[in-house]
Amino acid sequence: MQIHFVAELLKYLGVYVLSMFKFIVGPTIGISSGLNIFVTFGLSVAGMMTMVYLVTYFGEQVRFLTSRFFKPKPNEKKFTKKKRLFVTLWKKYGVYGVSFFSPLFITPIGGALILNTLGVKKEQIIGPMWVSAIFWGIILTLFVKYAKDLIIWLY
Repeated sequence: MQIHFVAELLKYLGVYVLSMFKFIVGPTIGISSGLNIFVTFGLSVAGMMTMVYLVTYFGEQVRFLTSRFFKPKPNEKKFTKKKRLFVTLWKKYGVYGVSFFSPLFITPIGGALILNTLGVKKEQIIGPMWVSAIFWGIILTLFVKYAKDLIIWLY
């Protein structure tokens, strides 16, 4: 009985924790492990938003600690392809664009870091990120749940 409880708990924790780092993994793991679509959606959104809150409200402290241990390399490029992509995304779409694309392409950490680094107020980050998390949570959870049926229907 206890082993079953631990296994179930690990499913829930897995979806929650993995959604903190790569949002699309949450719905994929949740549905594939047999969790309900509502539970999967809720855990995925909660995981993403936990990371957004942590980075937004404690990002400066983390940056300070990591800067003490990880020094930039002297000959490291200042403008990489990835950094240029972030700047282009910011210039074209602003807070809402970065928030919208974060779950799919940038990850929750990356999106929150970009917005914080660019000096966006904390209050302006949270709302759009919630909307994005809910929107993509619904879309991705339903897509993963019904992808097999969709492929069969298209075939």
